[in-house]
Amino acid sequence: MRSRNTCQFGPDESALELEPLVPAVPRVYPSYKSFDGEEHSLNFLHRLASDSRQALLFLATTTETECPRLVKLASDGYGIDPHRMLAARGLAPALYGSASVDGVPPAYVMEYLAPPFLYPPRKSWITLYRFAQKADAQAATRYKAAIRTALDYILRSMEEEGLVHGDLRSNNIMIEIDADGQPTSSGTDGGVRLKVFDFDWGGVDGQVNHPIERNSALWWPAGVGQRIVVGHDREMVGTWFKTHPSAQE
Repeated sequence: MRSRNTCQFGPDESALELEPLVPAVPRVYPSYKSFDGEEHSLNFLHRLASDSRQALLFLATTTETECPRLVKLASDGYGIDPHRMLAARGLAPALYGSASVDGVPPAYVMEYLAPPFLYPPRKSWITLYRFAQKADAQAATRYKAAIRTALDYILRSMEEEGLVHGDLRSNNIMIEIDADGQPTSSGTDGGVRLKVFDFDWGGVDGQVNHPIERNSALWWPAGVGQRIVVGHDREMVGTWFKTHPSAQE
């Protein structure tokens, strides 16, 4: 168990105080294995949130760094291939490795995209859905084309590699914002910086299925149990982006 520890994000930025290990964190994952085969310790700090949607997300430190990593428990599979491919292009959080223990869900260790309340007035990340709800009408209109440019780059990247996400709604896409709450530039093609997360349904084109449990109030490109194929993600984005910034969650 660690006492309070400090993560310094940069020489000119304030430190982030992390909470000590508390109850209600998994104790069965003492370490994880990176993709190069190295073993690294995992020291859980706390559950990320108490609501049911984020019940399997935790913060932890590792052998490599005192800065927090996000640990996700995925009981029904995880799209490692699309996650790693997009991460290599800066379009998803870095995926560092995983831990497997008999009788419990696999744990995936990845980059933590910290929200604004942790260290204002720095750059930070929020979901595209939340940004759409918080932005004023003028700002939303001003950045709509740049957001679409970034989304198209993500979609092309997956299509070229024959990979799918399966649930590419605006609440599964993060956008980087500056201290004033405005999107930051990707530096290419006039787009903004977006990163995709939540790859639970992701995988190779035609080799993963739409799950039985999903929000039946939303439109989906295929029925429950049907294969997720290249094109479904583009259809999903096209559907909710029509009404962006009043996008579906």
